[in-house]
Amino acid sequence: MWRPAVQLRGKARIELAVLMPRWEIHREEARLKIETHLPQVSVDAKEQWNELGRKSPMELSRTTSSLGRAKALEGTLRMAQEGDLLADGFPVAKLAEPYEKTKEINVDLWPRTPPKVTIEPGRVAVDYTPGRLLMRPLLFSPRVEVRWELLENHIDVYA
Repeated sequence: MWRPAVQLRGKARIELAVLMPRWEIHREEARLKIETHLPQVSVDAKEQWNELGRKSPMELSRTTSSLGRAKALEGTLRMAQEGDLLADGFPVAKLAEPYEKTKEINVDLWPRTPPKVTIEPGRVAVDYTPGRLLMRPLLFSPRVEVRWELLENHIDVYA
């Protein structure tokens, strides 16, 4: 077996430093915002209740005042017409209205008019921001540093 003629013996210290690549990572989370507005339905049945006779105090006072005004005008008209007839010589006995024994019966269905329905549609507002991931290398490749430091030197020479 062959041996080298010169052999280096001794103590040495080897330092090995490996710098790994580093990355800068920035992460933004996705955002989702949902805002909803429910539809609004309103039903105005005031007219139907008025037809049934269940009126509010203001509506009842309006109705009775207009009915009273109409009846007062009818009475004034009737009295004026009777006065004209009496002035022309019409007999007073014939002016009396005959008493009606029969009454007319009327059948009606309720409601006669449909209620007022208003609909405000609902809506959904969606605000979406997608997430992002940013990666940037700070050191592109690993770097290896080797330092050799000889502590003792012994050189043996073989013949």
